[in-house]
Amino acid sequence: MDVRRKREQAAEARRLAQLITLKTDRDALLAQAADLEARADQIERQLKT
Repeated sequence: MDVRRKREQAAEARRLAQLITLKTDRDALLAQAADLEARADQIERQLKT
């Protein structure tokens, strides 16, 4: 395998790793947002009582 092909494979692996990282970060942020929404709902319910 030539050097150019190896470099292309390394670049593709880096792009895939970055996409996986971005998706993982996004999923974690969405989970945090859902937790915060639930907490806000809980606080609002407490204020009504």
